[in-house]
Amino acid sequence: GGPPSGDQIPQSSLFLEGNDYFEVIKQTNFTGITGDILLDPETGTRDGHSVQYTITNWVMKHNDDTDLNETGTVMLQPTVAYVYAPGGDENWEEVNTFIFSGGKTVETLGENPDLPPPIVEYNTVNWTIQAVAGAACALILFMTIGCAVWVHQHKNSRVIRASQPFFLLLICLGVGIMALAIVPASLEHSTYSNSATCNSYVSLFTIGFGITFSTFLAKTYRINKIMDSAKQFKRIKLSVRDTLYPVAIVLSFNIILITLMIIFGPVVREEITVDRDDFGRPTDILPSCDTSEAKPYMYVMLGMHFVLVCLALFQAWKARNLATEFAESRYIGNVLMISIIVLILLIPVVYLLNENPNADTFIHTIAIAIVCGAIIGFIFVPKMWKYYKHQEGSIISKYNGSNRTQSTVSRGPETRGERILTTKTPQELASDMKKLERELSRMKKEGNELQIQNTALRKRVQELTGVDESNGIVSDVSSKETSELSNTMKEEQDIDPSDSTFS
Repeated sequence: GGPPSGDQIPQSSLFLEGNDYFEVIKQTNFTGITGDILLDPETGTRDGHSVQYTITNWVMKHNDDTDLNETGTVMLQPTVAYVYAPGGDENWEEVNTFIFSGGKTVETLGENPDLPPPIVEYNTVNWTIQAVAGAACALILFMTIGCAVWVHQHKNSRVIRASQPFFLLLICLGVGIMALAIVPASLEHSTYSNSATCNSYVSLFTIGFGITFSTFLAKTYRINKIMDSAKQFKRIKLSVRDTLYPVAIVLSFNIILITLMIIFGPVVREEITVDRDDFGRPTDILPSCDTSEAKPYMYVMLGMHFVLVCLALFQAWKARNLATEFAESRYIGNVLMISIIVLILLIPVVYLLNENPNADTFIHTIAIAIVCGAIIGFIFVPKMWKYYKHQEGSIISKYNGSNRTQSTVSRGPETRGERILTTKTPQELASDMKKLERELSRMKKEGNELQIQNTALRKRVQELTGVDESNGIVSDVSSKETSELSNTMKEEQDIDPSDSTFS
């Protein structure tokens, strides 16, 4: 090789500048002892593909005349095994068979060569997320057990009997089972998970959801049944058995489907390979649950529960105009709407974040916690507030002036249910109220006019009842007119403008 030719060097200077030389040398190719030397036009370094590489295999040289046990000398013989030729197709060419320690070759090593164990990292859930999931599960279970105990202790109160204690306890059971599903959900992307963990999550959530929302369907159906009877002026009595059919049907259907799923198409634990080393061995693994075999059963359960929620929502919508004492149908409707929104948002989010264990676990936990919290907040909290605000047997004292009369509100067995205040729609009630307001205004106006007339008549009576003190004689005409005016005043006094009717 040598320096660049003279025509490539600038002629304007007697000296060769470093930058000029660098720019020229980047475009110069020459032949060296290792072959053609090609320089990278951007960096000026040698192109690696212009170099010939070899892999030399040093193997033991066998010499029958040498006794290794006596001399202790080992002779090694170099052998070129692979060659990378410059300017080739960028592939290594095998020249001779590479012999490993012990005399083994690639063929004798097989598909799983005796390599050092790979460094494997499991893409698992952060312990903070697991702690949040555990705390959410414990909190929901604590509130659910507390609500169940409170319902049992006050099962004879009007507030609880109006909703039937058995149904409230069923709701507590369903919420508790749903809350337990948070535990296997937090273990899905963990090294401690297995196929039983995956199946338990599906089973717990399905059974808990089915019990809770089939109970809502039974309760709203019961309310509408009572409302229809009230409109027809019929007395009806619905026992627990009469309205328990939806719960029994949904629970039986869920148990059958889950049993078939576990036997014929269970959810199995799998390890998804995220990254591999140069030998194709997994180095980054994501533990997860494979639902490919269980999807037919899960789709059937999902469709059934969707229909269940829609039916319960329809019953709640049907009872929207029913004004009851505790407004239970309105609270059930709120729970159903929140649950539908959460489930609609949950499906695409879980699908997108399935390979992110922290986000996937957190989303499952928050979704279950929101549904369970909404049920507790809308179903049980209003009942507790009603109970402690209006306790049974409360004594109402009324004071009229200086006289104190005490009366006890009687709440016997006939008033232990939830009273239907009206079956009219809000529009009908508003129209009736406007009519009553107009009637009240008219009666007040008439009362004021009668009051004015009464005052005038009183003055007239006083004038006509005058006595001639000098003669001590009352005119017969005055006496007769006075009697007529007195009778008129007596009739008018029967209408008291200060009565509560006009207030």
